[in-house]
Amino acid sequence: MSVDRARHYQPRRQSAMPEITRFATETRGNGRDAPGMTWTDIDISDERERDWLRSWAQLGEDTKSLLLGPVRFSHSEPVHEGVLLSLKAVRGDKADGFDQPTDFRLLIGKTDAVTVRSGSAAPVDELRRYLRSNSSLKTPVDLLAFMISGMTKRLETVIFDLTMATDALEDQLLDVGTAPPPEALIGLQQRVFRARRQIKTVQQVLSPIATDPAVALASRDRETLARSSNHVNRYIEALDDCRTRLRMLEDQIEAQRAESMTRSSLELTVVATVFLPLTFITGLLGMNVAGIPDEHDPWGFWFVTSLSLLVALLAWLVLRRRMHDKRR
Repeated sequence: MSVDRARHYQPRRQSAMPEITRFATETRGNGRDAPGMTWTDIDISDERERDWLRSWAQLGEDTKSLLLGPVRFSHSEPVHEGVLLSLKAVRGDKADGFDQPTDFRLLIGKTDAVTVRSGSAAPVDELRRYLRSNSSLKTPVDLLAFMISGMTKRLETVIFDLTMATDALEDQLLDVGTAPPPEALIGLQQRVFRARRQIKTVQQVLSPIATDPAVALASRDRETLARSSNHVNRYIEALDDCRTRLRMLEDQIEAQRAESMTRSSLELTVVATVFLPLTFITGLLGMNVAGIPDEHDPWGFWFVTSLSLLVALLAWLVLRRRMHDKRR
């Protein structure tokens, strides 16, 4: 059982030092006290905290180098102190920060958790608010699972809004028959892409840890990560469903446009077919026959007309043969 809740969340912040939260010790079933978890949060956008991290003797130089470097892609890797997760997190100072994520790293040890961020990060802000009134986190893996939830929590509202907006576009197209404006469809697709890109980074670092037997985890911690991984997968499936529906809408709109263009072309073809003989007769009867061979001969006009029709027929036969050869 745990000791008094007030001792679980004890942030300590000194000058030129990051915020360190020490969780109280836990009493196990055998009556022995287990060391409490320690969470160290470091904002490397602050030069003082960056210098503190460089001089922190608890971490190896290789680990420090990884923590201080930029996040180029989302991944997890084993280090001497535990497992290091590197990803892009949603900024905590923006309502929808999917388009401007921040570098975020989380080092998970046996009894220690270290978060390194560059500026405000939503999972850290969510955790701080949670710890003010709750103390159910006991291990670094619990902290990781909560941060994963913090990274994806705002996606619930985003996915709901995207689903409702997609429903509205489908109803407008299928029931009313009116194609939505292109900017509305493009805007929804962009929001889906950004949200999926953010949640995909979480999956890329979480799934290997939850499923890799080489990662030493207690059965309880592995179950916790498996639940978090399943939760993330459901979000991705929901976003994939929105993306598929938007593509189907786009295909349906393109099909309607193609049908409309075909109908317009058919109408123009009918008009051209009606006026083509009239145009031919008008051009033929309005032809200036002065200067043609045998202009005074009664058959001269019909000779020129027959010659013109023969040339047109030969041209049609040549074009028809070429089209037939291409089809073969």
